[in-house]
Amino acid sequence: MRRGRTQPKSALDIIKQEIEKQNDDDVQEFSFNKIAIGQFSNEIVQHLLKFTTIISLEFNNCSLKTLQGFVGFKKIIKLCFEENELEGDSLKFIAENFPELQFLSLSHNKIEKIEDLQPLKHLKQLTQLDLQDNPVSKNANYRSTIFDLCEKLEILDNKDKDGNEVQYSDSQEEEEEDDEDSDENYTQDEEEEDEEEDLSDDDEEDRRRKKRTKK
Repeated sequence: MRRGRTQPKSALDIIKQEIEKQNDDDVQEFSFNKIAIGQFSNEIVQHLLKFTTIISLEFNNCSLKTLQGFVGFKKIIKLCFEENELEGDSLKFIAENFPELQFLSLSHNKIEKIEDLQPLKHLKQLTQLDLQDNPVSKNANYRSTIFDLCEKLEILDNKDKDGNEVQYSDSQEEEEEDDEDSDENYTQDEEEEDEEEDLSDDDEEDRRRKKRTKK
């Protein structure tokens, strides 16, 4: 007797499975890779909207050809759609629906025209942008146009405004955490020293009392 073929999981099922792995009610970011989404269904969007603490979403290499339907995420400040098939209209869609973005990456997509970049001027909080390996990045006016449009932009394609390479790594984040820890430890050390000084003062006072009693 032949066994029936197992039905492939839908994009929604895979996304639900990935979310369950995190097991965190206060999760702030989701990263989905190599899921054949194509276009966001209402079911996918509604499921993601249940997580009201989300501020960062990544859909890399997900065969996305459009972002239509991907709406309702009011708190998002970071979006990544790397290695998809998104065209210039995706920037207009993002600017209209995610005005508070600080970080945006659409590297390895199909954005071609310099005029497709115009909606970026509406992303007033954008500080980091990555459009590497889009056809438009080969345009001679590419970098100057983007920096003129985005007044707060600091980094474009991992380079600052002067063209110097900038790499943000986990080690840098760890250094920042270490700095915070060192500050906390320093404060604790100061408190311990103060406590020791208070104790020594108390001991001295006790010795003086004993002397007075003997007299």
